[in-house]
Amino acid sequence: MSALDGRRKGQTKPFTDEHRRKLSEAARAGADQRRGFVIPDHLKNEAQRVYMNYWNRHGSVIPREVWRAALGLMLLLFVASDAGAHGWYSGKDDPVTGIGCCGGTDCKEIADDGVQETAAGYLYVPTGEVIPYSRAQESRDWRFHRCEFLGDYTHKGQHYKKGSTRCFFRKPGSI
Repeated sequence: MSALDGRRKGQTKPFTDEHRRKLSEAARAGADQRRGFVIPDHLKNEAQRVYMNYWNRHGSVIPREVWRAALGLMLLLFVASDAGAHGWYSGKDDPVTGIGCCGGTDCKEIADDGVQETAAGYLYVPTGEVIPYSRAQESRDWRFHRCEFLGDYTHKGQHYKKGSTRCFFRKPGSI
């Protein structure tokens, strides 16, 4: 833009208040067109130009409601799937055995009444198994979680029975 003549690159005449008024009318007409209103004939070309400029600047004219609905559906699918629950288990290993915690479907949240603290460790009430404090890791969501072996497993000469604890996550602040 040259400071002397007030023109923008590619313009043949200065940008006046009349141009601004026409563009404003065209923009309103473009918005009305998207809402299903009829555009007056004298504004159709301007409205189409404004509409296409919006497309070129923003890359999409998909209504915000459609984007919100799609995002909501994706979020619902993520929460409903096991991926959200197992995301933070992956990459974790039992601090004593060194065995990876998550095999995909073997970890789950435990209700507070399913765990009791004892002198030897955490008692998993449904099986009566005691998990030593040294094997308990801090949970990220303030809940107890337990990963179990889905079949008999041997690791470094140690045998683990199906259903025994693979990894255990305690609430932050508990022993």
